[in-house]
Amino acid sequence: MTLLSRFRAVRNLNSGQIFVLLDDSPDQKITVINPKGNTLTVPAGLFEESFSVGMDRCAEYLTDLQVQALQKTSSMGRRRAQSSATGTSRTRLTKSRSKVKTTPKHGIGAEWSCDKLTFYKHKIEPLSETESFKIHLDRTGVFQISKAVFQRLFNDVVMSTDYWKEGAFSYQELPEKARSFISPV
Repeated sequence: MTLLSRFRAVRNLNSGQIFVLLDDSPDQKITVINPKGNTLTVPAGLFEESFSVGMDRCAEYLTDLQVQALQKTSSMGRRRAQSSATGTSRTRLTKSRSKVKTTPKHGIGAEWSCDKLTFYKHKIEPLSETESFKIHLDRTGVFQISKAVFQRLFNDVVMSTDYWKEGAFSYQELPEKARSFISPV
């Protein structure tokens, strides 16, 4: 099985982990291979600029699971993977914006109730960056946060396979970082 000679990578702003960049589309989402070897489509704003890495240095940047997933990707769709891996100039992932002018949405865009802190992809992802969502937590209070702050502070959720593939992420215990966003009932 032949690997690409180079690949594009991005570093997560919060965790500092390296992800293999498979596709960076103009809709502010990118497709990456995470350190666990899963392919995810996630918001581009969670990462630094992309950079090119030679396969001779992949052990410095990638986990074994990422290398395996990259091999699988290159054998299944070699042309597609090569088109995003061959560029050598640095590109800014967050620059492209839609030319259509829209009024930014504000306020509460979604609301739901749960026993424990649970984030639903289908409720959060359609929101604009400035819209907030509320989660009514039984016997705890109301958790409220904007989508932009959620993506920055709850990076572990946004980067999880549960959130992107299963559509929901639940904390077993309420994390300390969530407490400042909860108002008592």
